[in-house]
Amino acid sequence: MTPARDWQAQAEEWATRVRDNRWYRDDALTLRRLASLLATNETYVSRALNEGLGVGFSDFVNGLRCEDVAAALAANDSRPVLAIALDAGFASKASFNRAFQRRYGRSPSAYRASHKP
Repeated sequence: MTPARDWQAQAEEWATRVRDNRWYRDDALTLRRLASLLATNETYVSRALNEGLGVGFSDFVNGLRCEDVAAALAANDSRPVLAIALDAGFASKASFNRAFQRRYGRSPSAYRASHKP
């Protein structure tokens, strides 16, 4: 009998690879493309994210993008917030603002203001 797969460990391993390689910065990243980059299939990636991390693909990717933007804002990156968001992989201002608000509970500009020296 094959042992049950540890989806949380698998998801954490894959999340580390996605972060390290910064694949989330590709604004056209799809579940299919990510599965290919991870040398697995879409079903496994989806299951690992859902069962292992408790998030869907879009929330996972947008979460990493938000972390990227938040780190830049906290480091006092002087570029406009939208430029930072686009560099992080967001395709639109609206999707970025929604994801950032959901993740951090405040707007990107309020987040930036709270990290001013």
